[in-house]
Amino acid sequence: MRRAFLVAAALLIGMPAAGQQSEYFEAPPPRAKFTFRWEALFRYDSIYQLRVRPDIERGRFEVRPELGYEPSDRFKIAVRALGNLGTGDNAQNARNFDNYRSDGAALDRWYLEWKPGGWTVLAGRFGLPLVSSEMLWDRDIQTPGASVSRQLALGSVKKGW
Repeated sequence: MRRAFLVAAALLIGMPAAGQQSEYFEAPPPRAKFTFRWEALFRYDSIYQLRVRPDIERGRFEVRPELGYEPSDRFKIAVRALGNLGTGDNAQNARNFDNYRSDGAALDRWYLEWKPGGWTVLAGRFGLPLVSSEMLWDRDIQTPGASVSRQLALGSVKKGW
């Protein structure tokens, strides 16, 4: 009898009280934060056997740092810079019909991102918001404008055949 009483008392003490609200124990909303992302490209080109021009050997180095501010999980403001360093000069690039700037820095992207519900709204200068290959649209071309997209859950995806 004493053992049954102790087990019952332990179960009652271990159970949460009926008056406790589950909302009281929810996680706090996310805090504002700064984000830093970057990309780098290091490339060496050797182009030879040109008919009317001498052979071309060049190195290209590119860095793209992006700084963003996210006051909430639904809103983001970001700016991305572009820094180029190359072994050739810009006059050679123009002569070779190349749109690359050998030495320079520029503001590459600036955009606002807002996510109300399942929607995503982008405004500013940003990457192409569509899925495409490099044959259709280069990743380094940034378009100014606005984009609205919707994400739909279409069910589970079965892996494998």
